[in-house]
Amino acid sequence: MQLKKFPWPENKRCALSLTFDDSLISQINNGFPLFEKHNVKVTFYISPNHLKQRHVNWKEVMQNGHEIGNHTMTHPCTINFPFSRNNALENYTLEQIEEDINNANKFILKTLGISPNSFAYPCGQKFIGRGPNTKSYVPIIAKKFLTGRGFLDESPNDPWLCDFSQLLGMECDGKSFEELKTLLVSCFSQDEVVSHSRIFFVSIRL
Repeated sequence: MQLKKFPWPENKRCALSLTFDDSLISQINNGFPLFEKHNVKVTFYISPNHLKQRHVNWKEVMQNGHEIGNHTMTHPCTINFPFSRNNALENYTLEQIEEDINNANKFILKTLGISPNSFAYPCGQKFIGRGPNTKSYVPIIAKKFLTGRGFLDESPNDPWLCDFSQLLGMECDGKSFEELKTLLVSCFSQDEVVSHSRIFFVSIRL
């Protein structure tokens, strides 16, 4: 499929979105000061239990122009992960996952005074149920948010073609700057001749 050049502002060639999950204390202690120093704005997908510990600091993060996103209230993932055995997606219904997401929205509104526009799927997993009863909850995210970001994906997103309710997110935990730079350059060059455009969503754990 031949696509025209995407009209990035100021003739830019791609976009990079830095995202951080779970509202870890290290993101406040280490990440936030670094981003402020270099005037870089990022997205934090918060977990309510962690946010409660430093809610004053998270208000400052938001007020300084960083985006706060929804990451569910209880962070359900597959039952295959030991930490999620008692909160497994395999045991959820669509009604239950929507309630969990709604509760996180209410918590963020009450605590920080905003309604999130973006969502990150816990563990990058987009299903509930098991076997013949498995269902996708992507349509719920599409209804409630402008974007939904995945995790552990293998490609950047094409802004002409991607589904903004299930954007690919590339894991970058523990990578050095040179490793990140190599990853970005290699992904961008995959389709440079065709579309000249990429959106990179990278998730980093501090």
